[in-house]
Amino acid sequence: MGNIAGATSAQVNITTASSGTFTALVSDGNGALSGTGTYQLTTDGLSQELRFCDPIISGANLNLTGVGGNSNAVYVVYQTTTLNIPLASWTPITTNLFDSFGVFTRTNIYNPATPHQFFRFQMH
Repeated sequence: MGNIAGATSAQVNITTASSGTFTALVSDGNGALSGTGTYQLTTDGLSQELRFCDPIISGANLNLTGVGGNSNAVYVVYQTTTLNIPLASWTPITTNLFDSFGVFTRTNIYNPATPHQFFRFQMH
């Protein structure tokens, strides 16, 4: 449990003792849950399944992130422009290790002239 009082900007770091479902409650300190403001909740690679996160395009970069891997496990990201072909025909574009939180990030070149790009990844 963490709390901070009297701050206009605050950060509370909490590490859970085990896996499971958790609730984050933000209030004005007086028990009221009707306050207004900008809140941001971030986590470090929490996922109970292997999955891609939403891709982010930034200029000429396409940032791909995956979560739910085992710490230091090998993953491969594959790419194709034709979705209905077997995985064996997809092009591997990177092989690396998940970080200690089971997350990977890959930056790929984004070309808006390419009509469709499809990505998938596998943990090995």
